[in-house]
Amino acid sequence: MEIFKWMEWVIVRNQALSKVDDPPTHSLINTMPISSKALLRCMRHVATKVPNFSPMSTAILGARIAVDMGEKFGVLFDGWASGTLHFVAVYGLFSKGVFYIKRCLRSCPLNMDKELMFTLI
Repeated sequence: MEIFKWMEWVIVRNQALSKVDDPPTHSLINTMPISSKALLRCMRHVATKVPNFSPMSTAILGARIAVDMGEKFGVLFDGWASGTLHFVAVYGLFSKGVFYIKRCLRSCPLNMDKELMFTLI
């Protein structure tokens, strides 16, 4: 769950990824420390997880979402756990006329084992 919190902190607050490496930042945030390289790798992992889609259909899906969402949109992050499994999802929010629409852009389990995570830090 710490990885999700770091992703949320960097993106929602529009922080530079290098802030993750800053020791004073670690003292202010009540989560396990992580390096910017490890966090970037996790972010890329989440961005590439689209189940049952080929790279071509992922590009088509991305183009369709871009058309639907237009230029003004919001991004919502959600993280949850079921037992020992942790998940993260990214939603796009936009308006169509008088309605607000929320679309799940990506979701995947954060099934990174601790040994791998500590090698990235």
